[in-house]
Amino acid sequence: MGEALIDIVHRIDGTVDESPGGSPANVALTLGRLGDAPQLVSALGADAHGARIRTWFTGSHVRVQAQEVCRTATATALLATGGSAT
Repeated sequence: MGEALIDIVHRIDGTVDESPGGSPANVALTLGRLGDAPQLVSALGADAHGARIRTWFTGSHVRVQAQEVCRTATATALLATGGSAT
């Protein structure tokens, strides 16, 4: 049980990368790829981010039991010249 979210990284060159993540989500994904049959209980929206996370899990054999929320959680990082993040 835990978070599944989209990490949004704003790079110095102006590009923005969005990737599925969340510590429990990453653990479930790894277990699925190792051949186990994990199930993650999390909150996901019926939005594009939620759909992307569901697809990410399906590709690694993770079953998702999602509490539907208004929108999927995101975490945003702004990268500085030296590589630090805010």
